[in-house]
Amino acid sequence: MIALRNHGEASTRLRGGRIRHGGDASRHASRHEDAQAVLAESDRLLADYDHATHLRASERYATNTLTYVRRWVEALSADTSTAGEDLYASITRFLAEQKAAGGSDKTVVNIRAAISGFLDFAVAAGVIDNNPTPAVTVKTPEKKLPRWLSSSEIEQVLKIADDTGCGNEVRVALSTGMRLAEMQRLKWPDVDFDNRLLYIRKTKNNLPRSVPMCAEANRVFQLQRSEVPADIAYVFPRRQTWPGGSRYVNSQRMDQWWRNAAKPLQEAIPKFTDDQAPRAIGRAWHLFRHTFASTGAQRGVSIYKLAGYLGHTDIKTTQIYAHLAGGYDPDIELACPLTAKRQERKLTPEDIEAAAVGVADLLAIVRRHGLMPEASASTLRAIGLLVQMAGQQDE
Repeated sequence: MIALRNHGEASTRLRGGRIRHGGDASRHASRHEDAQAVLAESDRLLADYDHATHLRASERYATNTLTYVRRWVEALSADTSTAGEDLYASITRFLAEQKAAGGSDKTVVNIRAAISGFLDFAVAAGVIDNNPTPAVTVKTPEKKLPRWLSSSEIEQVLKIADDTGCGNEVRVALSTGMRLAEMQRLKWPDVDFDNRLLYIRKTKNNLPRSVPMCAEANRVFQLQRSEVPADIAYVFPRRQTWPGGSRYVNSQRMDQWWRNAAKPLQEAIPKFTDDQAPRAIGRAWHLFRHTFASTGAQRGVSIYKLAGYLGHTDIKTTQIYAHLAGGYDPDIELACPLTAKRQERKLTPEDIEAAAVGVADLLAIVRRHGLMPEASASTLRAIGLLVQMAGQQDE
């Protein structure tokens, strides 16, 4: 329950009938009334919005959304109690504070979206007339090329992962591109050894998919199958440990295990922490997914196939890896004014002779089929002259 201060009188007045002011001079007063209305109905609104969000979104998304909204409502309560803050100003202040506390641009955008969804709900419920959140501008997250692990870094990662007891999990991530949550939820009936397929039933976008098992993934799953007791449903179950022993538990592994396992990787390899907000510890898993996709693109796997493997619903999401397809393009030398001139050269006798031989072979085919005999003879004479010229240039 949100603790509100000195809003009882406003609650009675607003529920009994809201007074709207006209004209620009009274706009701030109207915005302040909106803030008071949200606070007066905050408990009911939050409870109803919680139900509505769980109906249309995953548990994790709904939980994160409600957490953001509750924090903002608490800040709004403090703002209106101390400075007569309106909704627009309160949202702006709250987002600025989140950014100052180390939140990434993407996190700020996500928080704004959560607040906007909540206020849209308040408008639909008749509590307020307008949602001011779209007018609050924030920085668009910078689009960055994905980072991936090099071959030497992969060797280093696997050594650390084996030492910390998560070698199988990391190998599966690198050989399938699965998200962390997808791997945590994976059960043995979803691993089809006969057809070499993984069935990812619950995904970020609620679209199940199947992923082929490469030879390495198949090997690791077979090894994991031999380690996990037959009565355990999860492929990578939670493990209880105590001094001198441990055992598997038939429940989904929690996020904390990866937060702990990732720390040695983050300390050893800068890519696991580069460009991340200070509070982003534990998100390093996605680097494995980028490495899987980047390797596939570099080796010529179709972008459309990669999209299927990764579970992308929009091909534009996968196209961030398209720049890696094909590798080095020699035409870049022609575009560079510092190197293009050096690439120019005159035809050599070998070039002319090779061309002459090729044309002679072609004309032999033409004459064999009785096509353009008069042209063949004259062309062959011209080729002979070219070959002779090539010999003279060589001397």
